[in-house]
Amino acid sequence: MYAHTQTAASYNPARGGHAPSHIRQAFRDALDAYFTWEDGAPEPTVIVRGVETPISRVCGLVWNCTDKMPHTSVDDARDLLSWVEAGRNVTTYGRAARMLRSKVEEALRPA
Repeated sequence: MYAHTQTAASYNPARGGHAPSHIRQAFRDALDAYFTWEDGAPEPTVIVRGVETPISRVCGLVWNCTDKMPHTSVDDARDLLSWVEAGRNVTTYGRAARMLRSKVEEALRPA
């Protein structure tokens, strides 16, 4: 029996699957950054692999990620983005990323 372990170098957001822990953490940081984003301010950024990255780009890194989010992050995401009212299931990073990016795009749209 052979065991396959996906490394950070082999993760491809376009294919999805299991994302490395630093990518998942960056998305959780992006959720926090969205929560503290003030009206009229530029899009928040978080650090990914030592590079300041817009939160919309971080969403793309976990777009197809099938990993389940920790319960605390799921609860925070639901509270933050009012997903409970929308009746959406946000248990995976990929699902949460698609919803968060939609909210970011909406916030960046000119009034």
